[in-house]
Amino acid sequence: NRIIGTPGKLYDFIERNIIKCTKIKFFVLDEADRFASDKENLKLIQTIFQKCPKNGIGLERLQVCFFSATLHSPEITQLSNQMCTYPTWVDLKGKDSVPESVHHVIYRINLHRDQHLLSNKKNTPITDGIHPSYTINNNTNNTNNKITMDTASQMIKELKCHLLIKIINTFNMSQCLIFCRTNVDCNNLEEYLVQYGGGKKFDNRRETGKENPYSCCVLAGMRSNSQRKEALEAFKEGIYTIYY
Repeated sequence: NRIIGTPGKLYDFIERNIIKCTKIKFFVLDEADRFASDKENLKLIQTIFQKCPKNGIGLERLQVCFFSATLHSPEITQLSNQMCTYPTWVDLKGKDSVPESVHHVIYRINLHRDQHLLSNKKNTPITDGIHPSYTINNNTNNTNNKITMDTASQMIKELKCHLLIKIINTFNMSQCLIFCRTNVDCNNLEEYLVQYGGGKKFDNRRETGKENPYSCCVLAGMRSNSQRKEALEAFKEGIYTIYY
């Protein structure tokens, strides 16, 4: 049997005796680097680990597994020293190699410099709705109210969409891959790009070509394998944007 959950929920179930740890053989941390750098989650993980049996030998020995794209951080090393005995490191990344034709560039959003883009209300970016809305005073190129952290966060979310369009247009991109933080962000960006392009959502009918200049489809974890396969094939055949 496998039990999968967040540290907080697992700890709650263990404390309420819903889950018993006496026969656990595998203790697995996915995205281990994120847990190791979060003090609250790290404390819960260490508490859960202490409740797991550690006296077994051979096949009965508790096996601890960490999975992460960045396993060689100091936090992971410290955590492995606490939980593992003679750990084996498996690195699938291989040697770093970037072709000479690839250039890495970072564009850092500046609210005061880029704020004018928010005046375009014709194509308002679609966000998760977590943070409050705001109004722009065109006379002062600033918000009517003091910019709080929540307001700044909402403005940055919208600016990312405006700047994405600007970058695509500036470099006249025929194809691009866009990586988003969450599945919700993927869905919202898809809706925004379709809306901005004045077209309709891509429906996998590849023979019709691009539905609009910003035609896109989503390749994300919450989509089914068949949908992801279709999206990948669409990207190979020249559909405008696919993003995670």
